[in-house]
Amino acid sequence: MKVNVNLVNVQFRDKKCGEFTGREFSYIADVPLQKGDVVSVPTRYGPRHGCISRVGVPVSELQCRVGELRHITESATPGDNLLKGFFD
Repeated sequence: MKVNVNLVNVQFRDKKCGEFTGREFSYIADVPLQKGDVVSVPTRYGPRHGCISRVGVPVSELQCRVGELRHITESATPGDNLLKGFFD
């Protein structure tokens, strides 16, 4: 039996430049998300804000088993770029 899992990649904010950059981490999204959404992401150090960098990640690209992934259970908040380009 094949189970459909919604996998997303998340990038965290770089403390030096303040941008969402660097390594991507995979999570299971229990709520609908889009690229660019900012969400509360569970980490081993507690919740942090992360930006969805990719949706629809294939299971074949995972570096671990699906059962080892953490879940994003909260809906997105408006992203940092919400008004970017609006006043330009």
